[in-house]
Amino acid sequence: MIPPSRCGYMGRFRNMSPRASISSLAICLLLALTTTVFSQPYTRVLSRASRNIDLSSYARARQELAAEALLGSLEQLGVENPPPVDYFLEKFREEKALFRQFEDFRVAGGHYELVEDSLLGEKKYYNQLNQLVLEMSLSVSVYRHGSGPDPAFTFNVAGIDDVYRQGEFLRFVFTPQRNGYLNIIWVSPAGAHLLYPFTGCVLDSHNDDAGYLFEGRRSAFFPLARAFGEGYSLDQEEPAEEGAPVLLLFVYTRNLLVLDAGDSLEGWMRAIFAVPMPEKSLQQHGFRIYPAD
Repeated sequence: MIPPSRCGYMGRFRNMSPRASISSLAICLLLALTTTVFSQPYTRVLSRASRNIDLSSYARARQELAAEALLGSLEQLGVENPPPVDYFLEKFREEKALFRQFEDFRVAGGHYELVEDSLLGEKKYYNQLNQLVLEMSLSVSVYRHGSGPDPAFTFNVAGIDDVYRQGEFLRFVFTPQRNGYLNIIWVSPAGAHLLYPFTGCVLDSHNDDAGYLFEGRRSAFFPLARAFGEGYSLDQEEPAEEGAPVLLLFVYTRNLLVLDAGDSLEGWMRAIFAVPMPEKSLQQHGFRIYPAD
């Protein structure tokens, strides 16, 4: 897939089934605890939601139920003007084809960010009226930020196509507006790992400088490691005919943010969300890898 594969390393991310929803709703939310990670507090909410369901629309019903639960967690915390439930539904629709298993993280509107920690439980049963009911229990961590993103602390990514063929190379140009530090997370059905900086190879020429400071208004051409002048090789994926979906998550921070290469995607997102919004800028870029001609 990329440099890590050449060094015998592939970060694995546990598979996540898509969570979602149904049609007549009851939500019960319990606040569990408030914790501080670095300087950014978050509140963990246990959310239980149930609905009458029709098996013919089971998948969509799960999506709607999960979306209502995410919205309910914000309402329970007294968030003013939370995004409408359609916001979460649209996220599900957008990501279903490309990023089905990556519902570990959700970015809510305003100054809040969500990590859907886990699906605690799911069960189906018939009520007294002989109606089929689906009940779901979710754990959601809600990060509160005192202020929003800094519009001047941003960056541009150019050169990533929508479609690649197996055996081609990935190259792109990164141009920040201000000085800062970069992490890039590669996410695909095969797993999740750090694309940049990569430092796990015994060959120093394959490694990146984990503390490299990018200068504002100066373009950087990726990959930076000199051993990969042609680009990141895309020959390690096993795409189906409909193409293997890939998400690149760019995380740019004012201060050095060290992500443990052995951690999970959920752990990385916790570390990222713990950074105050004015101190970071995030972008997602997706593409598909199709079989070679």
